[in-house]
Amino acid sequence: MTIRCICVDDEPMARKGIALAMKPFKELELVADFSSGEDLLNSYPDNIDALFVDIEMPRLNGFELLQRLPKPLPLIIFITAYNQYAIKAFEAEALDYILKPI
Repeated sequence: MTIRCICVDDEPMARKGIALAMKPFKELELVADFSSGEDLLNSYPDNIDALFVDIEMPRLNGFELLQRLPKPLPLIIFITAYNQYAIKAFEAEALDYILKPI
């Protein structure tokens, strides 16, 4: 079974790091990455199983993005440099919360 994933992070090196971290796992397929929540909303792919999302992004943060995505949401994995959002992330039903750097 393939798990179709997308990544949203305003930092290009963070998006690259996520892609590299997924490489050894053949069941994970990174189908797209976006530099902002707005970009994702403008071209939201179908049939997504998991979303790797940064929290601190310009204009639309990760939590605001989740509120605007169509339901049901895919599995949510927050990837952020800030530990203070962990409780809020799990209240938003995140599957996981990973601190940068990966």
